[in-house]
Amino acid sequence: MEVTRNIEGNRSAQFAQRYSRVSMRTIIEVPHPGDVTVLLAAWGVMNSMETKFLTNIAMVPGGGALRSMTKCLELATIIAQGSKAERNINHIKMAWDQLSAGAVA
Repeated sequence: MEVTRNIEGNRSAQFAQRYSRVSMRTIIEVPHPGDVTVLLAAWGVMNSMETKFLTNIAMVPGGGALRSMTKCLELATIIAQGSKAERNINHIKMAWDQLSAGAVA
């Protein structure tokens, strides 16, 4: 937040070089569905229940939801490895419960 504030609001000599490298700030409220599809494919998510659950996480408005989805997959993979199993919807839901503190996906 402070970096953004410095880039956008502080054009002093100290931040001039950073400011000149950022041409236009664009806020994307929700990711493009194609971005979600590509990211899920990269993670090897094929199951429709997993896809639906993770897509709901990724499409939460406000920004940063693709990162939340990725963090969920990272933790779900660790949980699955700990139980010597293939990652599945149960691992994903467990991971989301831990990461979201009860937020609905």
